[in-house]
Amino acid sequence: DVYILSSLVGEQGYVIGVDMTKEQLETANRFIDYHTQVFGMTTPNVEFRQGRIEQLIDDTKLKTDTFDVVVSNCVVNLSPDKKKVLQQVYEILKPGGEFYFSDVYADRPIPDVLRQDKILWGECLSGAMCENDLITDALNMGFTRPLLVAQQPICINNTELQKLIGDIKFTSRTYRLFKDKSIENSTSDALVTYETPMVHYEDAFQLTESITFKFGDQGQYLNAELVRMLRISRYNEHFRFDSVTDEKKATQSNHSSIQADASSSSCCCRSETC
Repeated sequence: DVYILSSLVGEQGYVIGVDMTKEQLETANRFIDYHTQVFGMTTPNVEFRQGRIEQLIDDTKLKTDTFDVVVSNCVVNLSPDKKKVLQQVYEILKPGGEFYFSDVYADRPIPDVLRQDKILWGECLSGAMCENDLITDALNMGFTRPLLVAQQPICINNTELQKLIGDIKFTSRTYRLFKDKSIENSTSDALVTYETPMVHYEDAFQLTESITFKFGDQGQYLNAELVRMLRISRYNEHFRFDSVTDEKKATQSNHSSIQADASSSSCCCRSETC
């Protein structure tokens, strides 16, 4: 994950990978010189630090209000204190910075007896979050409402594990949410047009599972909450926002409302990336 991000930000950017295990860090560090050469850079733009995701500031000395993006790949479910993870991520992000993460979600609270099962925990199941808990904790922390980018069901093929979890259903989801430090609350509905394409997203940019902006289209009507998210984020400069009247909006069938869903996620991985 770190090296993929390294190639995206280039020499003008910087990526810090965080993991709590010495062995994982040793493996990651072995490939710094290799990727620096493959990506055609003169100096490395990555480093790795040891620490826990609940203690990003204390353990790894990451500075507050510093990062544009924090990426996590199926790791938050492995933390016993998910509110602390959100708080630490919130602190190190710049205002308007983005937390983009994939993880495992359950359709109901996990019973305590299953949370104590080490095998289920190691399989990234018994530490799974509920969507409503994520939304509530994120909003209380000061993030914008989480936006679902993708989702897919998780199939449990092991019969012993299936007996333990019973009727609980799991999904793999990817969310994006932004650090909300803006004092401007007067944002209104708008016609939003993808005007300046981003690198790697020259043709289209997917904001949520249900909202994709295509370059060259006439734009989409978004509600005030979504408009505000885009305005405070680093994506702001790529869009044009035109105010609209209620009469005009009523004539449009593609007026998008806020989605409190999740998005697709990846396989269970213990590496943590900022």
